[in-house]
Amino acid sequence: MESTWLLAFLLVLAAIGFAVGSVLLVRRRLPVERLQRQNEVTGPIHATVGVLYAVILAFVVIVVWEEFNLADEAVAREAGELIALNHDIATLEGSAATRMHEALHTYALSVIDIEWKALRANDPLPHTTAEYTHLWRALRSVKADDRTDRVWLASMIDRLNEVDRWRNRRILAVETRVPTAMWVLLIAGGLITVAFAAFFGAEHGPTQIVMVATLAALIAFILFLVAAIDHPFNGAVCVGPDAFDHALLQIEEAGGSYQQLTTEP
Repeated sequence: MESTWLLAFLLVLAAIGFAVGSVLLVRRRLPVERLQRQNEVTGPIHATVGVLYAVILAFVVIVVWEEFNLADEAVAREAGELIALNHDIATLEGSAATRMHEALHTYALSVIDIEWKALRANDPLPHTTAEYTHLWRALRSVKADDRTDRVWLASMIDRLNEVDRWRNRRILAVETRVPTAMWVLLIAGGLITVAFAAFFGAEHGPTQIVMVATLAALIAFILFLVAAIDHPFNGAVCVGPDAFDHALLQIEEAGGSYQQLTTEP
């Protein structure tokens, strides 16, 4: 994480260096009086460029943030369905409850220990297929002897279908990316916006340098945040397995009661 924030600092520093260099280069090449005479032309053009870039940047930020929230929601919903399924298991008796609990525990543990490493490596392939299949097999082995059992079994099937839905959405979130063409547009647009600001004929040079450098720093930091949340499972800002940790804790706490039920004479 420290290296990520160091990269952000260097990126902002480079943007500030570009802004300062642009202002100094323009003011050295062109007299301030000439720049001031062009303010009437430079102003509207820069305003148009700035508005267009702001709209594009805002659109990308909103889309990326929504995708990040969807990944976070998928993790929370999947873990929540596991907790609900764990509660439903309490309606089962004997070995059926034990098999379901063991399969549920194995799946939750494998997501934390195995799958999350793949998510952090931006690997979209599921790595808990065997554990998830075993969970379905354990549920299919449950026998429904009466109407009440069939109702609870139907409820557990619905729960597991919801787990499947949010599991797939979580895995697919790894593949969501800002296209390369959009990154080219964002970076080029930021450079053009900052460079245009250097062509204003401000009477006080240091004031203009501070203003243009602030603009460049703000654009650079926003681009860094877009890049950070564009990868929802790694980086300085990421979705962690906290929801699954909570689910696993509840599953393990319920395990003792199932073991007692199966060992009682």
